[in-house]
Amino acid sequence: MASLDREKRGGREIGWRIRWVEADGRQVSLRLGDIAKRNAERMLLLTERLLESKRLGLPLDSETARWVSELSPEMADRLARLGLIAPQRFLTLQELLTDWLENTPYKPVSIGVRKTAIKEIISFFGPDKPAREITQADAEAFRAYLIQKGLRAATIAKRLQLAGTAFRRAMRKGWVEKNPFEHVRHTTGNPAERRCYIPAETVERLLNYCPNWVWRLLLVLARFGGLRTPSEPFSLRWSDVLWEEGRLVIDSPKTGLRTMPLFPRVRKALEEAFELAEPGSVYIIPEEYRRRAMGPCGFQNANLRTTLEKIIRRAGVEPWPKPWHNLRSSCETDLVNRYPLPVVAKWLGNSSMIAYRHYVDPTDEAFRRAAQEDLWQGAVGGTLGEEVNVWSVTDCGQKCGQVEAKIAAKQASATESTEQKISTQRLVDFQVTPSFANPVKLVQNCPISPAGLEPATFGSGGRRSIQLSYGDPMARDGKKYFLPNNSSLPLGGQSAGFSPWRLVAPNEQGVPSRSG
Repeated sequence: MASLDREKRGGREIGWRIRWVEADGRQVSLRLGDIAKRNAERMLLLTERLLESKRLGLPLDSETARWVSELSPEMADRLARLGLIAPQRFLTLQELLTDWLENTPYKPVSIGVRKTAIKEIISFFGPDKPAREITQADAEAFRAYLIQKGLRAATIAKRLQLAGTAFRRAMRKGWVEKNPFEHVRHTTGNPAERRCYIPAETVERLLNYCPNWVWRLLLVLARFGGLRTPSEPFSLRWSDVLWEEGRLVIDSPKTGLRTMPLFPRVRKALEEAFELAEPGSVYIIPEEYRRRAMGPCGFQNANLRTTLEKIIRRAGVEPWPKPWHNLRSSCETDLVNRYPLPVVAKWLGNSSMIAYRHYVDPTDEAFRRAAQEDLWQGAVGGTLGEEVNVWSVTDCGQKCGQVEAKIAAKQASATESTEQKISTQRLVDFQVTPSFANPVKLVQNCPISPAGLEPATFGSGGRRSIQLSYGDPMARDGKKYFLPNNSSLPLGGQSAGFSPWRLVAPNEQGVPSRSG
């Protein structure tokens, strides 16, 4: 049996301890520290249960087993060293990341991205490092390591995000106590830095230097169809082309099924491909291309960028970054200029927010037109395409000068008194009144009643709150009373035996006079 007593050192009690004797006669102590006596007694009971289970070889009761399973790693290590429980095995970093990858449903392309991130994490921390020993300082060091490697900001942010996701899942399962990557972030940068608009004329020029119809079709599908290359073109079947309906069904490995219009240039390229394709083929892209490009995580080994760059150089065109992605984003930019963004986003398989951030950009032609055209010329009621103002750009300078002169004259005369009335001269006198504007009218055309701004209330006792308002004058005994000018209510109001209200006859306009 175990015993509980107070441990002393240097004649001073330093806390509780539990002592017992092992079968070999060795005395063992479990120091608890200076805790409450009831907690020490509770710990003594649990320790005796562990000793009894160990001596008799019996399983632990449900309460004790649950307590052992919820022990902190430090306390579990202490009890294991004393022989009370079996040593707990903690997951290594590689085991944690492997379990996260294998037991979380992801699409093939996403699995490839996560495998790359796992490889990067393990190469930095080591596969055998206990996951619970990784701290936030270690996570910050991993971020610095990625920066030193020269990775782009978006890649670094994605690596840290995936690491945080894996540790967040481990926290839910109770494998680690905290997520070291929770507060470790990296800015994603500006996606527009590597985005550029590829004009249709440039792509038409590149088509003349393509080695065969397959490459012509890939360029057309990317630039004039907005397909993600290579995954979406390589997944297209001939049955997905609805010739009569004028539609194209896209079975995207990333976003699933969607339907888009069969644009004229896309139709023309598909008709050429249909004439040159092998009879009986199921997929539009020949099988030899699909077989070389297919990997364990989808179409990732196509190596289309190298050949496209050769085509660009042969055509004498200056290469651009992210060639296939910028062809797709240029297509979406053109479509957004003609069709509503939600419609275009549905066609191309992304959201409006993603389209604005990663795809759509104003073109040089849009800047040129905006600088040369008066968009509001001839608009009415603020609606574009109709007359909005009665003046034109040519005579705006003369009329604006008239406005400035009259405004300066009014400001000079307005400084004489702060109480003079505001001029109600209509803006039409300035000859710059928009045709949709109404003449200015005063909302209040009579003086404000001395009653104030809110219904008059009277304080009680020592309260110092008085509310004033618009409204009817105070009525009493069938007569109307008004608060005289420069009068004030004493503290306590009427309860103080004083009433400032006096009977005053209204004037001609129905407004009380200020006399009395």
